[in-house]
Amino acid sequence: MTKIFLLAAFLGFLTIASFGQSCTQTLRLAQSTYEQGRLHEVPTILKKCLDEGGFTDTEEVNAYKILINSYIYLEEPELADETMLKLLEADHFFKVNEAVDPAEFIALYKTFRVDPLFRIGFKVGPTATMPAISQSYYVSSAAQGNGKFSPKANLSASIVFEKDFFGFIKNFSIAPEIGFVVRTYDYTNSGFNMSDENPDSPVITQTQNTHKQQWLDLNLLVQYRWKDQETKLNPYFSVGPGLSYILGSTNELATEVVGQGTITGPAIDTKSSYKTLAYSAIFAIGSKIRLGGFYLTGDLRYQLGLSNVVSRNRSTDDAVFDYGYVPSDYRHNNLTANLGLVIPYFNPIKLTNKK
Repeated sequence: MTKIFLLAAFLGFLTIASFGQSCTQTLRLAQSTYEQGRLHEVPTILKKCLDEGGFTDTEEVNAYKILINSYIYLEEPELADETMLKLLEADHFFKVNEAVDPAEFIALYKTFRVDPLFRIGFKVGPTATMPAISQSYYVSSAAQGNGKFSPKANLSASIVFEKDFFGFIKNFSIAPEIGFVVRTYDYTNSGFNMSDENPDSPVITQTQNTHKQQWLDLNLLVQYRWKDQETKLNPYFSVGPGLSYILGSTNELATEVVGQGTITGPAIDTKSSYKTLAYSAIFAIGSKIRLGGFYLTGDLRYQLGLSNVVSRNRSTDDAVFDYGYVPSDYRHNNLTANLGLVIPYFNPIKLTNKK
């Protein structure tokens, strides 16, 4: 039974290979027939291989081109339009070669919508958050001016949507994003609290605070492509406002107390210490590389915080009384490196001229 199955598979492979080779010869015959001016014969020659999928992708496009040119010169505009649609469905990225293709073929191609309606995809990458203090708040007078933030890397992931502007606005796209961002950073303060009996002797020598926050970001970006025509490397620049909605916030605190060692405990929920919304401006530079039917994309971006993220209800009892910590006013600045995938959606149609 196994031998029969293997023999059948081998014979099937030979049949497919033979049919493919036959269709390659068919394409040569159709090209020769077209060049000899026997245009009425071309559709019949190509029909079987086109209907049964015997051509390779490149051969299929070339077959449709021969067929379209035949219909153009046979003055069969409806069949030429129908075949052009089939070509554009077979190869969404097909572009005419104005140095080689006939003028009539180029003119017909330009009567169709060939650009993608939109592109959709995702991006992921590491992000580092560096708070910028605008107003200092503290529990002990010795803590004033000693607090320092330091960034930590975490992760961002977003869904992206891109739609090109048409007409006179060239190379521009709207490119909004919605993403989930984890922002993490450290806060340290040394010489934090002094003894009332001996002002030169510290009671709390240092406090350390690790912030971890989850945000939902909406980035209303506009993208500018540096090149009119698609090439292997397609650089772009993006800019626009950002709106962030806080989902959660926790602080892990630790203080070093003289004679007692380090005091620590479970993470404290500090969501109430932060405003619901934060505003920013985003600047990004990136590039797309087409791989088959999709784009591999990457960008490096800087997100400049425009608003204070800390609310008036800045303190929590656990943070203040157990660790002597109250947050200062600050903005979020972020540096992010993204890598993603973008898939274009095509729907080629014949354009109609409005009179």
